[in-house]
Amino acid sequence: MPIGLRFCKISQNNLPKRLGEKFEIMQQITIWEEENNKTSSIEYIGKSEYGNYDKYKITYFVEQTINGYYKDIKIENILVKEERVFFVNTEENYILIKAPKNDAYKIINILKQSNKIKVDEPTLDLKELRNKLSQDKSRIKSIIGAWITNIENTNLNTIAIFGDEVDLSDEFDEYVSQGESKIAILVIDFDTETIAINKNYSAIFYNRRSESKLLEGYEIVKGLLKNYDMFVH
Repeated sequence: MPIGLRFCKISQNNLPKRLGEKFEIMQQITIWEEENNKTSSIEYIGKSEYGNYDKYKITYFVEQTINGYYKDIKIENILVKEERVFFVNTEENYILIKAPKNDAYKIINILKQSNKIKVDEPTLDLKELRNKLSQDKSRIKSIIGAWITNIENTNLNTIAIFGDEVDLSDEFDEYVSQGESKIAILVIDFDTETIAINKNYSAIFYNRRSESKLLEGYEIVKGLLKNYDMFVH
């Protein structure tokens, strides 16, 4: 199963810096038509296994849909405690969140509410990246897929297109040449592995599982973007 690292740019970093130090954040969640106040927390748990990242554990609550009963009362929603980790690069001021897409958005919102850190979500122009890669493939083997949005004359919100060197096809050109269309995800074959790069600078890995391998994989993405002067400063 693919694993993603969600990227965000940060500033005003006042997160804990001592091992075991944490702070609490009040979450307001409406469930069963009632507001519930739950305490989330962010804890500094040390350095990452790879690179110069500070590692944090975030504990928070989410609403989960179920199909169950309690004393003959049907229960469709419960609150569940979740734990995820994220990594902070203090030299280049960005974070990487190891979590599925929906959880990553929740974590970003919690970080924004904490007032301990300012979080920005920049956008990467994947059309520009595709153009640069098409002209110079010295750092990759080929582009093998893309999710394209805002396409004219279609009822589909998104079209996925795949194939070896798919960016050189007439069909690909037809979609991306439309002025309002956008590339949401670009799937790149780096010869030794495949990595999908998202328009928010995030990355999806298909053959990496451990923390060190994921962070090492993001260095590949960052190196590619820096080579074309496209990594956010």
